[in-house]
Amino acid sequence: MDVRFWQVDSFTAQPFKGNPAGVCVTETPLPADLMQGIAAEMNLSETAFAVPLDRQGGYSLRWFTPEKEVPLCGHATLATAAILYEYFKEKGKELRFQTLSGVLKTRYREGAIEMDFPFYHPQPISLPEETLRSLALPAIRDSRYAAELRYWLFALESEEEVRRYKPDFSHWKSLVFPCEVSGIILTAESGGEHDFVSRFFAPWLGVDEDPVTGSSHTVLGPYWQEKTGKRRLRAYQCSKRGGEMLLTVQEERVRIEGRYALVLEGVLKA
Repeated sequence: MDVRFWQVDSFTAQPFKGNPAGVCVTETPLPADLMQGIAAEMNLSETAFAVPLDRQGGYSLRWFTPEKEVPLCGHATLATAAILYEYFKEKGKELRFQTLSGVLKTRYREGAIEMDFPFYHPQPISLPEETLRSLALPAIRDSRYAAELRYWLFALESEEEVRRYKPDFSHWKSLVFPCEVSGIILTAESGGEHDFVSRFFAPWLGVDEDPVTGSSHTVLGPYWQEKTGKRRLRAYQCSKRGGEMLLTVQEERVRIEGRYALVLEGVLKA
């Protein structure tokens, strides 16, 4: 079976920056084990699989890491929308994706894509002192938990502390958390052109550090809106590759706008 495949760098206009995602668009759904096998072969943080549902911009969409399916992925949604707008003549349409996280919508905006996602307001929570010591984090200003995504959020004192932190992933996997954990967000207010910075780690999903993460910003958006009072926020994820996005926080939704770079097109012999 031949499967068309694209690779897109999301949340950047520069190739080899941002977060790379794989995209497959097929006329009919692929078996789950085949999608998982393709994601493992591509070895990107996520590979997306889209299938058209109608002629009015409706698609089903699923995301797989190299190890498992995930309920939400922002950068692979942006990458999928980019392929549909660029290769499938969908510009001018609002795309609607049926996903495990409900209906997600995207619009094309002059070289950028705006995604309409649910937001997940993280709730204050404390970790046992032993777990905090084992994480070896710098001074923590705030700790929150987003139960829907099983994400822990730790706000640190400064941008520099977020940038220089070096996690021990093998040790992390042995830690006991009071609630389930799929990912850890580190964040701090930024003194530069952005309102805040962040990093995202998900070794439990087979992704040690994700370069730029849309799903984490469904948590970060409402968190920083609460802290700053701003509904429009400029965000920068300060991984090695780096990437930025514009957030607009609304009632129970967050709009995430980012750019993209197309870097690879091919055919998989599946």
